[in-house]
Amino acid sequence: MKYFLLQKVHTFALRAKYALSKYFWKRCELNSPAKNAPVIVTGFLNENLGIGRAAKLTCAALSKAGYDVIRDDLRNYYARIVSSKPRRLGVTEAIWIVQANPPESIIALLTHSNKEWASHYRVAYWVWESDIAPRAWVNVAHWFHEIWVPSEFVYNAFKRAFEEWNGGDFVSKLRVIPHPVEIADPVERPDSAVSVLTTFDPRSDFERKNTSKVLEAWLAAFPKPGSARLTVKSHFQSEQYPEYSKLQMLAKSRQDICFLARNLSDFENAELLRSSDVLVSLHRAEGFGLPMAEAMANGIPVIATGWSGNLSFMNKDNSRLVSYTLVPANKRHNGPSASWADPDVNSAAKALVELCTDYNLRRELGLRGRASITKLNSEWTKKRLFSHD
Repeated sequence: MKYFLLQKVHTFALRAKYALSKYFWKRCELNSPAKNAPVIVTGFLNENLGIGRAAKLTCAALSKAGYDVIRDDLRNYYARIVSSKPRRLGVTEAIWIVQANPPESIIALLTHSNKEWASHYRVAYWVWESDIAPRAWVNVAHWFHEIWVPSEFVYNAFKRAFEEWNGGDFVSKLRVIPHPVEIADPVERPDSAVSVLTTFDPRSDFERKNTSKVLEAWLAAFPKPGSARLTVKSHFQSEQYPEYSKLQMLAKSRQDICFLARNLSDFENAELLRSSDVLVSLHRAEGFGLPMAEAMANGIPVIATGWSGNLSFMNKDNSRLVSYTLVPANKRHNGPSASWADPDVNSAAKALVELCTDYNLRRELGLRGRASITKLNSEWTKKRLFSHD
């Protein structure tokens, strides 16, 4: 109870500080960033979060493109939100990319010196997972020159929100910049027992990640355990969630289903992925789908719901898309006004049987998928990233 009350007080104080501060902030006046400006990337750079992984890939891609990158871990500022003075990074006329959604972008704005960031060319990098972004997020766009989104799906979700609640004034700020993905040598797996991987983070949203449908599809595809194995990878604190226990009960203690609830380093995650023959995601919605893109970049075929941000790089020729019906999203994702997908278990089961029993098909789809992913990185050059280049 004490923690809950402190959290409520902290949230109230944050909102009050933002409500007061924004009247003194200058809205975007620069038309383009300073030439040869360094790039500050503020995000969750030291955490096992999808958005943290994406921010690290952003830093790597910018460095590869020739930018001087300053890494700025947003988590370090959480203790400074209410009590401390805003921090100066000692950089003027920089390009400042805040790779965190609007609630966290507000924290970045509050905890960094406005006198300093007023001279920066400011870029927000946002993501959303239903077909309309939250109304409360709209006005945060005031403080950014550009708003990057990783897919056309997210672009349309913000466009719809901006048009509905802002008259469309911010739509011109939107740019589709797919997450950069590291291209690896394709995995050469033996034609032996097949290892299938599915991943989720319970801190995201159990219902959206929809891992229960993966288990249902697995049980439908393989009513009796065979040589194929399914690994369900999640965060190390997953056992604290009641939904996780339900997943384990659904698996019926079958020996062909393994639960792995632990945090892994980037290297360990890459090794786990490369030891897999197939990745499956029966999500209800994804803003992009970085695990799917990274699997394909390694030449690993993917089975996934045929809806939302993963269609930026997935199609019927390079992967196995699962059929679905659209249903109202949950309240957290703006339902019932917003929609997301309900993937078909039988369609997923058919795809699992197909890929688990056909080595040549796995190899062919893997190579096609890898070729498709290489095109995602085309935006990450000095010629294309910012308006002055």
